[in-house]
Amino acid sequence: MKNETEKYYVVEARWTGPDKTGAKYIDFDRYEITTAPPRDTSGNIQLFGWLGPDYFVARYAHGEHDSLAEADHTVVGRLEGKFRRYDGCRYHGYGAVVAIYRPGKYPPMCDDFLDEAVLMATKNNVVAVPREFTSWDQEKAVVRDLRDAFNRDGYDAPPDRIWSALMKIRDELLG
Repeated sequence: MKNETEKYYVVEARWTGPDKTGAKYIDFDRYEITTAPPRDTSGNIQLFGWLGPDYFVARYAHGEHDSLAEADHTVVGRLEGKFRRYDGCRYHGYGAVVAIYRPGKYPPMCDDFLDEAVLMATKNNVVAVPREFTSWDQEKAVVRDLRDAFNRDGYDAPPDRIWSALMKIRDELLG
């Protein structure tokens, strides 16, 4: 049974260290809704703003909320409706994480997986890769088609990373 005086807190965590697009950290960034107030690096409760670094993680507090629905609304508004929600019951020292939100409709692909996915898409004729692109529209269409194919498989990658992987694969395939 929920304690009627229980409050909910929103804490954002962002990976700021190396290898941001590698397999280990590509999907690290998140918002957590907790039942414990966030604390800065000195141990003081802080409801808004930067909480300080925690190794390579930047942490930010986004307020105290009277209900889980209110805290959910805060996170959903910050992520503009593009998120994946996980209900949690993970304890971290002084309170429970009751929900985790990760940005994006689909989990992002790490660089190695993206390179492999682009290679497989070109080999399986999901997209045709010309020796040279004749227009910016043609380039955008190929990147869009690849992104759509990845989304159908439940993944995503930003267009600039898809483009980089595509150019790398094209150079390897066409020499």
